[in-house]
Amino acid sequence: YSALDKVDCRKLNYETAPKSENILDQWILARFSQTSSEAKKAFLSWDIRSAANEYESFINDLSTWYLRRSRDRVWMQAASEADKMAFYETLYYVLVNLNIVLSPIMPFVTEEMYTNLTGNESVHLTMWPEVKKPDMEIINDMVYVRQMVEAGHRVRKENKLKVRQPLASVTIKVLKTAKAGVPSAKDQYNLLISEELNVKNVEIKMELETDTIEAEFDTNLTPELEKEGKARDLIRSIQGERKKAGVKLEQKVNLTIPEEYKDFEDLIRKAVLVDTISYGSELKIS
Repeated sequence: YSALDKVDCRKLNYETAPKSENILDQWILARFSQTSSEAKKAFLSWDIRSAANEYESFINDLSTWYLRRSRDRVWMQAASEADKMAFYETLYYVLVNLNIVLSPIMPFVTEEMYTNLTGNESVHLTMWPEVKKPDMEIINDMVYVRQMVEAGHRVRKENKLKVRQPLASVTIKVLKTAKAGVPSAKDQYNLLISEELNVKNVEIKMELETDTIEAEFDTNLTPELEKEGKARDLIRSIQGERKKAGVKLEQKVNLTIPEEYKDFEDLIRKAVLVDTISYGSELKIS
């Protein structure tokens, strides 16, 4: 909800689903269509529990995958303004219409959010949104991608490989007959896996006889990977120092960092809102 604070929401459209080239946007729109359709069927059958379960599942997907994986798209150093706006348009459409379909069982919270987002009189004066048939191909593909990520995280945890330490590659083995995903989005799926598991390269092999997923990391740490891992730890420390100092999210700071991190200045600037970076014996922010 706060992700829309810096956007003039009243200029965005919630009546028609936006178009986006980003697979995350396409997926969450497909999931909303699915949720809206299933919840409507449940309400018409007086099955309130099933409707509530649909909403719970969707909100979990929205918060733990869509918003979390979209954070870098909307930060002040976002690489693409077009992609940033696609995120805002998608999130706005989803939030407004989610409040509409939630309003029968959460009348007061949805009223507050809907009127704040739209400026309209009441959520209870709106019609149920018309949605397209959900794209089940994208929905199923993303389920599979998330299962691959879960397998990777499980292996990292079992081998005590902290996620902040980048690794060279991961090989993910899946069922021989597994579907490889939507061809046009394959690179985007691989990027999601790469970013989530913090690896430089992702290879998916269809060779298993059973419907399981196995992940195998290249754990050989080159000096470059070790340095990047330390730089990511430094970024975490910087964020902690910002929080201690009560620095606002949009407020820039001046940094003093050890000179060994000089090669990672671009990475630090991308992750932390920085005005100047100087070098010294220890970390300081002002």
